Amino acid sequence: MSFTAAKKLWSLLTPDRRRLAVSLLGFTLIGTVLETLGIGVVVPAIGLLTTRDVSGSVPMLAPWIEGRSVTTEQVVVGCMLVLVAIYVMKGLYLAFLAWRQATFTFDVQVNISERLFKGYLYQPWTFHLQRNSAELIRNITTEVSGLNNALQAFIAVGTEGLVLAGLTVLLVTVEPV
Repeated sequence: MSFTAAKKLWSLLTPDRRRLAVSLLGFTLIGTVLETLGIGVVVPAIGLLTTRDVSGSVPMLAPWIEGRSVTTEQVVVGCMLVLVAIYVMKGLYLAFLAWRQATFTFDVQVNISERLFKGYLYQPWTFHLQRNSAELIRNITTEVSGLNNALQAFIAVGTEGLVLAGLTVLLVTVEPV
């Protein structure tokens, strides 16, 4: 979607829907962080599973392990439970985010349909005499539905773009070369 199309789509939103869109962007950024965290913890988890020296493979655990009578198996089980907890939390949050996005797009579709319908209702009688009512109904239903599909696609591309940017930052941070 081009910048002008996004600008036109933004202009169709009412001020309260624009505020919701900005809050949805914030929720999406949190989802991006969780997606990046979910991918970022896989490599240390694999390193932890494939080595005998736990403190050597995951240096962040070394201060916690030293001075305690903790076995390697206990550390591995504990880390795997943390990994599962991260993925459960991420899954629940992404389900919440998908629900928020769907609710937002449906609300926008309802709002635009209502505004278009009210606009038709307040037209003079001659307006309705000069136009086919099927075209007006099509505009309210089909055209607004198409606009909703475009909005959903825009949100999906934006979300995936943010996840891609988060993964790029993760890769550059972990392995810059």
